[in-house]
Amino acid sequence: MKKKHHVLIVEDEPLMRMSIAESLRHEGYLVTDVNTGSEGLNLAQSKNYAAVITDLKLPGADGIEILKASMRSSPVTQVIIITAYASIQTAVEAMKEGARDYLTKPFSTEELLLILKRSIEYKEMEEENIYLRQQEAKLAVVAKILGNISHDVKNLLMPVLTGVKLLDTELKELFERIPHNKSSNLSQSRTMCDDVLEMLRDSTRRFQERMKEIADVVKGIIAPPQFEPCQVAEVVDGAIKTLGMLAAEKKISLAAEGLNNLPPIQGDKRRLFNAFYNLINNAIEEVPLGGSIIVRTNGVSGTGMIQISVTDNGRGMPPEVRDSLFSAGAISRKPGGTGLGTQIIKDAVDLHHGQIKVESKEGAGTTFLLSLPIQQPEESER
Repeated sequence: MKKKHHVLIVEDEPLMRMSIAESLRHEGYLVTDVNTGSEGLNLAQSKNYAAVITDLKLPGADGIEILKASMRSSPVTQVIIITAYASIQTAVEAMKEGARDYLTKPFSTEELLLILKRSIEYKEMEEENIYLRQQEAKLAVVAKILGNISHDVKNLLMPVLTGVKLLDTELKELFERIPHNKSSNLSQSRTMCDDVLEMLRDSTRRFQERMKEIADVVKGIIAPPQFEPCQVAEVVDGAIKTLGMLAAEKKISLAAEGLNNLPPIQGDKRRLFNAFYNLINNAIEEVPLGGSIIVRTNGVSGTGMIQISVTDNGRGMPPEVRDSLFSAGAISRKPGGTGLGTQIIKDAVDLHHGQIKVESKEGAGTTFLLSLPIQQPEESER
């Protein structure tokens, strides 16, 4: 539906005012017309018009005063000055104050309509430019905040890494001092501590990588995908190990089946890890105490795509949540959730020229079906 623009006409000659107003209404404009400068000045000060068509010499206030008031109310209002007393000096003054154009009486209706049409188009362009500048300013603020956060988080992670290293050394010395015959569970405890420390080191490293991505984006550098031979089994195993303690707290079983039989694919390991991490992490939130999450494969399709499924026996999803998962309107059911996890998953799959679908029913669990090509299209590898 075409937007209707509101135009103010200030003209003390009745026939001309009525003629202009009628012509504009016929073209679809909303029109307010007054016959004194004081009325025009009050309206220009109190309302924002798309355009103001005003005579230069008027009772109560002149056209330059109305022009200035219009500019103060809205810098994008288009003001067209009309007068029977044209001079270079008045034309220059009007243009300096921001008039869009200057017409000398008599003029044709067609000429005025053409000037008005071009003025409205210029106004819309200016409004778009203002909007873009505002968005750029907002993005600049967000980028600065993200840059500061990224910098601070990277610094905060350094003591964590140092602490893990010190703790590792301390635990080794401690275990060496404990007589083996004093604890039958010594070996098991040592293994658990080593696993926890390795998980902390691995998670911290990945956290640093994500912070670097933020820093790169802030600097205007979007890291290109790093496609290389990739074993999906190793990627999934890394995600399962990272989330193992979280799942263990809820007594949830995490397992991978048959992935070692898949051929290597051309993939970006970091982005694939992020995808599987988010798939499994989201599933943990949905699975009840004692439930299970299984990552398995259905082999390779005839089109050269490996088929992987991530299945849980959780509460499932209602249709409105399921159908919106990989759209801009994704609905998160986690407290404080943003829906960004599903966007990260979709972005990673799209980056690999793959496909992802979801099958879910309330009370019957959820299965995500991923298809990833073994070889990337040539343009992606260059």
